[in-house]
Amino acid sequence: MKFLLTVLLVGSAVAFSPDWFPKTRRYSWSVGRDVQVLEGRTLIVNTINGRAKGPAIFAKQGDTLMVTVTNNLPDAGLSIHWHGMEMRGYQLYDGPIGLVQCAIAPGESMTYMFKVQEGPGTYWYHTHNEMFPAGHDMVRGPIVVMPKDGPSHLNHLTDVYDYTHNGNERVLFYQDFYPNYIAHDYLMGLGGLRGLGGFDAEGGFALTAPWSGGAMNGGEEDGFMKFENGEYRFRLINGGSLAPLLWSIDGHR
Repeated sequence: MKFLLTVLLVGSAVAFSPDWFPKTRRYSWSVGRDVQVLEGRTLIVNTINGRAKGPAIFAKQGDTLMVTVTNNLPDAGLSIHWHGMEMRGYQLYDGPIGLVQCAIAPGESMTYMFKVQEGPGTYWYHTHNEMFPAGHDMVRGPIVVMPKDGPSHLNHLTDVYDYTHNGNERVLFYQDFYPNYIAHDYLMGLGGLRGLGGFDAEGGFALTAPWSGGAMNGGEEDGFMKFENGEYRFRLINGGSLAPLLWSIDGHR
């Protein structure tokens, strides 16, 4: 009887390991504005917690996300939209202003809380604004959803940008430097009042506004990556406003 009881207890400890339970993952974001040098350019930028590199969110299926957003912008309300996530049962936290919520006014806070129901994959978040605030909008970043029964060490991962703790993976989040009033440049291009923008690799029409530059992972990385022979996964996210991207590895065979 003692032997049977021991086996049952050990089996229960394995089956109900805390690493397998859904977790509540909490984030606290302060959205503000300052002047930063990005890719050699001095820009007025709207950021999360003072960094142009938006915080990366990591979660497993079944986890609950709690993200408290404080709006410290002086001139505009905002919200956060969780791009690619269906938000079933949590539509009130989906983000579009005027549809599911009022804007978070300057000086106010809101906590988004929802369960991660999507399949494993790569998603991202970005702002919705009630008007066009000054500055370049860098309030955006990646979301990585892993299987609910994934490796337990992933529970201790705090920054999905850091591929050294996430197997042979790398998150590459691209942002452009188009200002929030991009509609002005867009309409100028359509009306022929300004030269057309860039073209794609095949020479086809790609942009109606001049290319304004951009950054990878908030400009905090130089893009140099060193790898040994093996298999790697790159999670590529175009978090820009207008331009398509063509991504390749020079010399790869």
